[in-house]
Amino acid sequence: MKSAVIYYSKSGNTQKIAEAIATGMGTKAKRLGEVKPKELATYDIICLGGPVHYGQPDKVVSNFIKNLPELKGKKVGLFCTKSISGDKPAIAAMRKEVEDKGMVFAGSFCAIGQSRFFANFGPRIFHRGHPNIKELSMAEEFGRSLLSK
Repeated sequence: MKSAVIYYSKSGNTQKIAEAIATGMGTKAKRLGEVKPKELATYDIICLGGPVHYGQPDKVVSNFIKNLPELKGKKVGLFCTKSISGDKPAIAAMRKEVEDKGMVFAGSFCAIGQSRFFANFGPRIFHRGHPNIKELSMAEEFGRSLLSK
């Protein structure tokens, strides 16, 4: 089964989660810019993620999904990193976007990431040490679980 883990990360939190998921899926994580939307038609399962901003997926991720061709029947897993909350509406928004492209939602995963004081300003003082070993292990298990669906 050919799989892809594609992510967008500003601070490195989402990259760590993407790499753990990719390990579970037996593949390498790729940054959004490393994959052309048309290439995704060659994959059986796609895992896509990014950070949450104010309860919504990052605009870079949303724009990537909007530019995807129809991928009818392709399985998709979604993941995100958050500071405090917002993962449920962000995943719901991403799920709607991928289902509009004909993809079949296979599950989601979210982890807390180290964050800054306000928006993207100031030192990273909240949630130091996140994503932690437990979250990375859970992300790897999520990757394995996607392959079995």
